[in-house]
Amino acid sequence: MSLQLQSAYNSYGRFKRDISDVPTATFVEWCDWMNKFAYRYFLGIDAERFITTQSFSISTSPSTQALPATFKSMQPLGCGLFLVDTTGADTPYSLPITGFGSTSPGYYLNGGNIVFTGLQNATYTMRFVPKITTLTSLTDYFSVSGAIGGTEIFSDEYLQYVVAAIDVLYTQWDEDLGMEGLSDARFARLLEEYGRNINRSPGVYALDDISQAF
Repeated sequence: MSLQLQSAYNSYGRFKRDISDVPTATFVEWCDWMNKFAYRYFLGIDAERFITTQSFSISTSPSTQALPATFKSMQPLGCGLFLVDTTGADTPYSLPITGFGSTSPGYYLNGGNIVFTGLQNATYTMRFVPKITTLTSLTDYFSVSGAIGGTEIFSDEYLQYVVAAIDVLYTQWDEDLGMEGLSDARFARLLEEYGRNINRSPGVYALDDISQAF
């Protein structure tokens, strides 16, 4: 389950002994910055935990349709537009990027829309990563949507990392120059440890079999 901001506030209060001078709005903003930073960082390590989908049906060419309201990008590995076959099953066949005026099968992004070219009577599944919601209250959670049921960014397991990240911002806010370097070093060490453990897939790669290539 995602970690709640209130739990982080309570833990950091125990760590610093007294944070009564920190306004609640300031603390929540720190958590929001940290949540967004971690989201961007983890997208480069294990994007599959955040990828969501949207279906598009194309009847004419070109076809301009609105992007999902939560659309952020299709940059991470595993994202893209994938053909849905006549039985309704997803396939691994992805759609290439084209451009304005193209008649080749493909798509391009235009503002808040996606434009399909060279396609008729086809259905595609878009796999994309969503925008992250701004945290506004101690009752929010460290997740993509900010809700308890949203895609988790931090769980209780990584509370120590959250406390260390908050401490970096606290020392800057408190203008404690002597502690800024130390808090940043602690944060960087925990970030590296978290990065090594966030990926849920094993570290293996497929290699082509060239034993018969002679």
